[in-house]
Amino acid sequence: MTPEQKKAEADRLFNQGIEEYYRSQYRQGLQSWQHYQEIRDRQREGVALGSLGNVYNFLGQYQQAIDYYRKNG
Repeated sequence: MTPEQKKAEADRLFNQGIEEYYRSQYRQGLQSWQHYQEIRDRQREGVALGSLGNVYNFLGQYQQAIDYYRKNG
């Protein structure tokens, strides 16, 4: 995958996660952001980590939420 393709895929997954989050599709959003995190777009990784924390919080998985909030700094 070229760097441009990698960035495009990261952007797609990031935006998809946002859409799923706002539709209260937390588990789907969680998957999208986890895949996004695997690609490692450093520019928005902090936003993704915070969003993952929010999703785990909504799902009642509080320790997971805390872990992601801590990773976000």
